[in-house]
Amino acid sequence: MMDFIKLHNADNNSTVIIRIELIAVIDTDTIIKGDSNRTVSTIFLKEEADMKEFKVNETPERIYEMIEKLRQ
Repeated sequence: MMDFIKLHNADNNSTVIIRIELIAVIDTDTIIKGDSNRTVSTIFLKEEADMKEFKVNETPERIYEMIEKLRQ
């Protein structure tokens, strides 16, 4: 059975549904826009995914909690 989590795109807050088996690395990143900085997470996907990376609003810790909850 495939497990999915719902995240939010850092560019426009749109919903992103991702299969957790495709996630390779989750890293914290800072977006600098004008005089303000915003922390987001960059999701790097495994080779078999059509996309390679994208940014989301959720922290790596929150994403890990979501994955742990699915695995219980």
